[in-house]
This record gives sequence, C-alpha cells and structure tokens, in this order.
Amino acid sequence: MKINVLTPVNLGGPHLGGKKLVEILNKKGIQASHTYKTKELLSTVLFPRGDIVHSMDLPLAYRLWKKPLVFTLKGDYTIQKNRWQRFYPRAIKNADVLTTTCNYLKNKLNLKDPIIIPNAVDSERFKPAKHEEKSVINIVTLTKFTFKDKSYGVLDVINNLDNVHTKNKINYTIIGYGPYIEEIKAKANPKNISVNFTGAVPEPADYLSKADIFLYYSTHDVFPHAVLEAMASSLPVVTNNIGAIPEMIENNKEGFIRDTPEEYQKAISDLVDDYKLRKRLGEAARSKVIRNFSWERVASDYINVYKKVL
Repeated sequence: MKINVLTPVNLGGPHLGGKKLVEILNKKGIQASHTYKTKELLSTVLFPRGDIVHSMDLPLAYRLWKKPLVFTLKGDYTIQKNRWQRFYPRAIKNADVLTTTCNYLKNKLNLKDPIIIPNAVDSERFKPAKHEEKSVINIVTLTKFTFKDKSYGVLDVINNLDNVHTKNKINYTIIGYGPYIEEIKAKANPKNISVNFTGAVPEPADYLSKADIFLYYSTHDVFPHAVLEAMASSLPVVTNNIGAIPEMIENNKEGFIRDTPEEYQKAISDLVDDYKLRKRLGEAARSKVIRNFSWERVASDYINVYKKVL
C-alpha cells in the first residue's frame, strides 16, 4: 500500500499534520510520501503517485484519475477568506471517503457520513507540569493574533484574570504572534496581575511545562490545537464553549468550560487556590490526550480508512 499525502504549502496545522502522518506511516512499514510544493501538487493532480491520494485540507475540486481519494476536512471553510474557499464543496463531493475532525464540523456543515478522526498531538513532546502548593501561579495562553475578534478575546481573558480574588500572585504569559498583537498589547492595562507577551517562541512546550493553568478564549474555532497541547502538558484548561471543545474536554473533569465572565473568573479562582484540583484535572486531561488524541491512535484510524478504500 502506497499513500501520497497532499497538504497546503504553508507550515500550518494541515501541513505539519500531514508531515507527521507520513513519518508514522513509514515507521509502520507503509510507504508514504508528502507532497506540498506547488509544482509537485500540480503534477500530482494530473499523475498521482501511490495507490491512494490523501488530501489533507487541500480541496481537490477536479481529478483526472480513478485512484481512491481520501479528503480530510480540518476547518470551517465557510469562514475562510481565501482563493480556495469556493473549491471545498466540490472537493467534498469528489472524495471517495471524507474524514473530518469532529462532530461539531459534521453538524455545522451538514456533512454526509464523514468518518470522524480528530486532530492529534505528540504527547511525548510535552512534559507534564508539576502541580504543588505555591504562592505564585503561572498561567499561560497559546494563541494566534490573526483574527481581530479572536485577538480581542485575549483582552477579555486579561480582564477576567484581573478580577480574580486570590491571595496568590498571578503571572500571565501570552504566547503567540500575528498582525493584531501590538494593538492588543497597547490596550492591555491590568492592575492586579503581571502580563507578558512573548510573541512567537521556538518551543511552546517549554512554557507549558512550567505553567499551572491554561486559559483559552475564542470567537471562532473548530478543534484548537493549543488546547490539545495544554492537555498533553497536564494543565487544567479554562475555556469558553466554542467549536469542538466539548468533544475535547469533559466539563469539570478534564477542565472547565465556562461562558459568562463570572463563571470564567470563578473557575480560575478555584484552580489558583487549590493545587490538588489543578493536579486532578491536569492528570485527567493528559490521560485523555494519550487515550484519544495520540498520533498512534489517529494514524491507526487513517490506516483503517486506507484499507477501506482499496
């Protein structure tokens, strides 16, 4: 069995996921290649390599061959503003097998009988955080400042943190970059907490392993990889209910899903003041990742799909 995995050329989630999938498939003795450069993609559309073509979030609206096509839809194309948007409906229709990451996307886009295969994270990359009683609590957020409304959500998180009543000191680190970061930094003016914007960092895992709590807030997301990475780091997550978050986190067991500012602040306060609660939720979160969102598990699911279409 030979698999040709196609991904967009940019180094985003689908590209990195496709690269990792090919690496694991080859380790399992399945011959796989990763095609992402523009010239190679164009030639693949005409003369595909391998027994199966697996397009990972690259919408192949037209095909001139009969080899099986697996199409993985990772995001909500209806809110994307790029040249590829109009090709997705036809690409979905063209696929012999459609996979997507979550039931949220299946229901929102009214997809017909997709196979649900979630995003994966390399849990070995992330060292579990150590939870112990302390007077200084390190809280972290990992995000991108790409969309204006999502970027302004960081200000909401800062305001919520600033209103948490606790005897402990809070240090808040925000990891991420994007066109709106300077605008958000200029508007952030907390009175009771210390806030540090790091910008882009080479290895977020180093920050996550030293943190105590992970905060997330978004106005539009499907399956946020940052939350998976926090869970893999044994961090309790406080987040709003967005996208597939309820499929990732069991509320009150592996993290807190809260929607109002008062509920969000209360969840943070409970975690700041109780290291045993942080430890219990964090360990449950990491166990969930290893059980459901490991690359070993996800690669096996894709192999079952390949066997199905051959």
